Amino acid sequence: MTQTERRDSLMERRLKPTPALSRYFLFGRRRVVRRASDERANRYVDRPAQRAILLAIFLFTLSVLDAVLSLRLFSLGTHYEANPLLAVSLNHGVEVFLLVKLALTVAGTFVLLVHWNFVVAGGVALATLTRLLVSVYVGLIAYEILLLVQA
Repeated sequence: MTQTERRDSLMERRLKPTPALSRYFLFGRRRVVRRASDERANRYVDRPAQRAILLAIFLFTLSVLDAVLSLRLFSLGTHYEANPLLAVSLNHGVEVFLLVKLALTVAGTFVLLVHWNFVVAGGVALATLTRLLVSVYVGLIAYEILLLVQA
């Protein structure tokens, strides 16, 4: 392939917006929105930024910790699961509860990673809402630890 043909194929790719999922998701080069005009619109990138991946891993870790602490609180018999879907899964056993909780976390975290550069209601970036979600999760973990210490 000549340099002109390669340049033409690159230009063709740039004419279309980056899809939500593409063959470049794991190994692509584009990690951030590059143009000022793109920042005002919802745009996908080839790969999530490293800080987005780290935040997603931290969110997953918090979810695992929440599941373990919740199961410990349930074993005391004084607490219950407020999420109806997780409450039903808990009736089917601890393994089912953990599987459903972690599957929901992985699915939700994946959606957050794919849409990391999107702006949602009120012009707030989804990345900002994810950071807020992590803060709320940290507060929940602290509350569960407090409940366990009191018990």
